[in-house]
Amino acid sequence: MSSALERALGLASEIEEFPLGKCGPSDDPDMQTAYVYGLLDLVRPFAAAVKRIGDPDLSEQVSTLDLDIEFITGAYTLKADLQGVIDHLREVSSDPTYGNSVKSNTAFLEPSVLTALCQAKATKFDCTKLVRFCEELNDAYGRGNYLSCALLIRAVMNHVPPVFGCRTFGEVCAQSGGA
Repeated sequence: MSSALERALGLASEIEEFPLGKCGPSDDPDMQTAYVYGLLDLVRPFAAAVKRIGDPDLSEQVSTLDLDIEFITGAYTLKADLQGVIDHLREVSSDPTYGNSVKSNTAFLEPSVLTALCQAKATKFDCTKLVRFCEELNDAYGRGNYLSCALLIRAVMNHVPPVFGCRTFGEVCAQSGGA
């Protein structure tokens, strides 16, 4: 079992045992803040450990969680949402071959680049299809489907040249001024 998996399972138990029920919306605001930050002190390292495991499904589940909560009601929602992730984590970790099939790097394309591409304001080109190809490339790579990756890389390469005013990817490379 990897250290990230061990860490995630340990934090999962602490999150489940966290006494959030001892504090409610009508309690003292300072007490509410203490409980919110107490939970976040467990949840943030849990999320980081889950992402380091390298399981694409678990990483996706964690990345959809809102970890910027400020109020006790958000803490209740977060803890409930986390239970599904914790259940999934325990289910996959009980498989004796689990650690052997997970890759340490689950993204082919740096996630920040993909995020920037998603947020880019298109003036002349609709990047929707390119974004979807990139998302599928990361998913296929994370699952170890390397033949699919090769096909998706080719599809991405076909969508890049028009953005740079070129007909082929070779023309884009020729304009880059190579070293």
